[in-house]
Amino acid sequence: MRTTPQSDLTDATLATTAGDRRASLDNPDDTPDQALEPRARLQALVRVHGPAVARVAALYESNAADRQDLVQQIWLAAWRAWPDFRGECSERTFLLRIAHNRAVTALVRRRSASLGLEGIPQAEIAEILGITASNVAVTLHRARTRLRAWLEETT
Repeated sequence: MRTTPQSDLTDATLATTAGDRRASLDNPDDTPDQALEPRARLQALVRVHGPAVARVAALYESNAADRQDLVQQIWLAAWRAWPDFRGECSERTFLLRIAHNRAVTALVRRRSASLGLEGIPQAEIAEILGITASNVAVTLHRARTRLRAWLEETT
């Protein structure tokens, strides 16, 4: 390792909450403390990588309320997946992959619900979207429940 102070910042590492694995930070000037408890660690990750996660969500969701929901889903998924982070990529890459995957899942669910509400058979929806018929059934049930609740609120 180089011995200059600048290289120490550039090569900064951070122990993850899952053990002694190491991951390089994309923004070494904003390095979260290694000894942080899990909640504080997540807050540090949100502070460092939150804007990038929000930009990914904005690419997939134009409605502000749905975009906020998506960002919350992304961070919840990141919290749950963090013990699996092996440090083979940067934290930013790990988080942005989770963001992309969550956004695509949300799009598939919305598309599935839209097709189901149009009266297309579940088996056909499953084939179109490349998911199982049972996944379609669950998504449609949830969509109908939300629609029913919304209709009851507005009338």
